[in-house]
Amino acid sequence: MSFKVRLPAGVDIFDNTAAYSNEQIKITYFSGLDLLQEIIDLRTSTFVDEKGFLDQEHLTSENDRSGTHILVYDIPSGKLMGCTHIVCAEDSDFSFYTDIPADKLRTAVLSSRSAVNPEFRNKGIFSLLIYLAGRWGRMRGRKRFVGFIEQGNPPIKKMLRCPEIPNVPLRTVSGANGEQYQVVSTSIPIDYVTYRSFQTMSKALREFASNALMPAELMFKVENGIDDFYNTKWYLKVMDETLTKDQYIAALSNIHLYVKWTTRLLATVVGQTEERELRGDLLHHLEGEVDHELMLERDLEALDWDVGFVQHAMSPNPEIIKFMAMQQSLASFERDPVMFLVAPLVAEGLSANMVPEFIHALERCIRSWGITKPKTAMSFLHSHIYTDGGDKGHWQAVQKTISKRISSESRFQHALNLTEAMFVSMCSAYNDFVNDADLDGFDGARTESRASRSQSPAVTTEMHS
Repeated sequence: MSFKVRLPAGVDIFDNTAAYSNEQIKITYFSGLDLLQEIIDLRTSTFVDEKGFLDQEHLTSENDRSGTHILVYDIPSGKLMGCTHIVCAEDSDFSFYTDIPADKLRTAVLSSRSAVNPEFRNKGIFSLLIYLAGRWGRMRGRKRFVGFIEQGNPPIKKMLRCPEIPNVPLRTVSGANGEQYQVVSTSIPIDYVTYRSFQTMSKALREFASNALMPAELMFKVENGIDDFYNTKWYLKVMDETLTKDQYIAALSNIHLYVKWTTRLLATVVGQTEERELRGDLLHHLEGEVDHELMLERDLEALDWDVGFVQHAMSPNPEIIKFMAMQQSLASFERDPVMFLVAPLVAEGLSANMVPEFIHALERCIRSWGITKPKTAMSFLHSHIYTDGGDKGHWQAVQKTISKRISSESRFQHALNLTEAMFVSMCSAYNDFVNDADLDGFDGARTESRASRSQSPAVTTEMHS
């Protein structure tokens, strides 16, 4: 089951006249060679008439066919402020001109044709274009930002340093007047690209990025993590109604091992939080988490499992330990209440977005194990779908709390990386819950073999101490 398509939304719009007056902008994306006339006009005025970098024949290239154009408009005037082009590097001509194999470029995006309308220069629009291009790559899991730059000290080099790629020859290009010049290949970490471009934006554009772009990208990251969870072996076995009792017990037991710490960790974070509104949000969250481990204990009792072992002796799955270690570090070492909330953003995101079919399938699984009242063994998951989900659920509240308080690219990158790390741990753990207890013995494909064995002489194996 898929949660969402793994592509960013096609349009990001910010329109707040009170806050931004003349810096209201609209960002649009489109693909293909059928360029808008305003893109052609801006490329012509910038790269042919002003810079002399290109002749009219080379305003477009094959890269335009497979990449994405990012356009920034001024809403009051309707004018195009600037545009850039970004493409997955292996789908571009970068390999042809550098001799770097295309399969080595699968972690990179190629940036080109960045131009700003002269009317809107010196307002941070060039930095915004580079930020948007880096963000486009980052949202596709890319790590490097490659391109060609002219020799000397062009604006992009002042912003990003642009180290040359070793052992790649200079590329010769024909300019507008037939004169030839050479360009240098460069490769830059995407996180550095987004950090430096954010730093060099105007204050108003930085606020736009933190208020509009960052929350959207963070939730895109979260939704893709949820999508990964929906493709774990454990979730798929529930939906196929083939989950075993042991695999369910493994999940509930490990959930218990981190849920029992939730209120204590939240109390620790509350005590460290100076900001009154944030402290109130955390207290409200804490109140909603009290005694949730008791529901898990009742569920485990209904499954006839040793609850005392889970309470006092069991060690978490190694991947759950990683998740818990991140939580505990954020609460007690980094003492960062905003970043701490990434943990519930991940964990509660899994339950808040469960589809009703999941609960129905889980109930049928539990009934197949001989438990006549399945709901007595699923109170925790059943209740959290409703308390974490919905417009007023825990998950929505956590989203809003985080989004209002990340205003720098460095903090935002930390939130993104924490989100990814926690989802990786969670998804790996749920795959382990299946792999480590895959001994049900009731696979229909083995029925014939089992039947033939049942007619063979019995063999007894004694266990000796």
